[in-house]
Amino acid sequence: MTAPTRMFTAAQRGLIDKLLAEKVINDVAGEGLRDMLLVMQTTKQASAIITLLMGFPDIDPETGTTRKDPEPGLYGVDGEVYRVTISKSGNWYAQKAVKPAPGSGRVNLTWEYLGKRVNLTNAQPLTDEAAGMVLVFCVRCGAPLTDPESVARGIGPVCATKGM
Repeated sequence: MTAPTRMFTAAQRGLIDKLLAEKVINDVAGEGLRDMLLVMQTTKQASAIITLLMGFPDIDPETGTTRKDPEPGLYGVDGEVYRVTISKSGNWYAQKAVKPAPGSGRVNLTWEYLGKRVNLTNAQPLTDEAAGMVLVFCVRCGAPLTDPESVARGIGPVCATKGM
């Protein structure tokens, strides 16, 4: 007995429309996509189109050009510090530095996972030193920095000896 075929959902169609607006699609691929959209009926077909669209590069809404993925490292945006890392699967993700709130009982800096839900288009790359001056926490382990030399370096004495 075969599983019943389900029609594509409004959410799938909405995501497809959003991706079509955000992606750089060449003429040949665009023609093929239009053909696929004309015959799309099932959730499986819609999923295949979404997967295909996710592989195209993004358009930067401000410049109209292809948006480049940020390089791994530290970035500053509006007084906030972000860390971009490449995952084991090869995708980039961002984390935001979060200082401990007074009275929270926490001592160390933490990194809030944001995935790709952050616009780093206008972000300024930061050195460990620049991030350390902003945060006053070790950018590697998150420990508070109290020694002026460590603050200037952005890295605490223990992490500095590890040569990460």
